[in-house]
Amino acid sequence: MKRIASFSLAVGLLIVSQGHSLFGQVRTKKVVPKKAVVEKVDEANAPEKKETPEPTPVPPPPPEPPKPFALKDDSLGMMLSEFRAKYYRPLAPGLASKYAPIEVPRDGGWTYCTQDAPYEWYNRLRPYPTVAGISVEPQFWFFPDGTSGEPRLTRIVIPIKQSDYLDLFIALKTKYNDPSSSSEDVLQNRLGASFTSRKHTWDNGVSRITLTERYGSIDKGMLEYQHNALMSIATGKLIEKAKGQAKDL
Repeated sequence: MKRIASFSLAVGLLIVSQGHSLFGQVRTKKVVPKKAVVEKVDEANAPEKKETPEPTPVPPPPPEPPKPFALKDDSLGMMLSEFRAKYYRPLAPGLASKYAPIEVPRDGGWTYCTQDAPYEWYNRLRPYPTVAGISVEPQFWFFPDGTSGEPRLTRIVIPIKQSDYLDLFIALKTKYNDPSSSSEDVLQNRLGASFTSRKHTWDNGVSRITLTERYGSIDKGMLEYQHNALMSIATGKLIEKAKGQAKDL
């Protein structure tokens, strides 16, 4: 018994001498972090990466077709019924026509119109219309279209003085830029004197404006608006009529 007690005491002293207790401090095990394992990818058998397709670019909208030329707000192609409604008003008493605008049917299906009664202009009952600040007498010519048969504004004819040509040319060039084409002709009067006549055309594909310095006379010119498609219809009708008349020769 004495030997066992002595042995136990010796063991206890040994443990205490090393700074430990049977019921005290527990050694902490140091944890060493594991190295990250990098997996090797078999590129040959790896699934293909799908590339995201780029969005299809949306094409820009097509440009709007050009609009027919207009004399102020009277646009080529407008219907005769619109023109009537726009300028409708009772005329002065005593005139052959009671209401404006004046309409005169002409051969070949044409309808000739003026905004007012010329009688009113001549007697100064109403002021003349103006173009670029110049007093004029515009003539509006309507012809049936090829679809509905409704008369539409096909031509605007404006006689001018030769002396007003340059002012009109500058105004047109300022508004519509350089003309699409220009030309010169030579006119002679009865005495054989020669005069140059300049002609300019602005064409936007659906209509045209033509300014002629001298037209039928050395001191008179012409400003004309034309709707291309409607003029083609009118010209075709005129040719058909001429062919029919030629058969009666």
